[in-house]
Amino acid sequence: MSRLYEALAAIEQRAHVLVRMDFPSSHAEGRARRRRSVIALCAVAVLGAAGLTVVVRGPSIPSPSAPLVSPLPSAPPPEPLRAPELRDRAWEATVLGSLARAEELLQRAVALDPANASAWNDLGVVLVRRGQRERGIEAIQRSLALDAQHAEAHRNLAVALEQDGQTLGAAAHYRAFLALAPGHPDRAQIEQRLGFPEPAEARR
Repeated sequence: MSRLYEALAAIEQRAHVLVRMDFPSSHAEGRARRRRSVIALCAVAVLGAAGLTVVVRGPSIPSPSAPLVSPLPSAPPPEPLRAPELRDRAWEATVLGSLARAEELLQRAVALDPANASAWNDLGVVLVRRGQRERGIEAIQRSLALDAQHAEAHRNLAVALEQDGQTLGAAAHYRAFLALAPGHPDRAQIEQRLGFPEPAEARR
């Protein structure tokens, strides 16, 4: 617009010069009419160019016949965890001190695989540690009903029964544990708890 303003100002200046000259009135009127025509043409040309610029810079509208872009395929849902994986997650939660989370995971594990003796044993241990001793004892007993040779289940049940005051039942499961795991590092401690005589090698 500055160029247009300069052009118009120049035309006006020339008009003032021509007016100040002593030309006949007819010539002055003719020149004035031509001057107004030139100004009008310049204004129309500039406005037309401005309108053309707006049209060119307008947003492009996609053609209705243009092919639609198909959306990306969604990722398949993750596979549900199996009982062994749930047991691993429960162990991690126990290490972090989240026994409630561990119980939830183990409940899911035994629901998926009711014949998993190790999952029932783990659930019983978590329940006992959460203060639900009766439910914990029942869960460990179910583990042993599925696998009577599960040494750790015998030991865990012995500990739970001893805490519950059932010393005779605890002793029976301690002995079963020692029979199934003769080389366990806690054997001497358990034998001492049961009142077994100290081996001769230890007394020397």
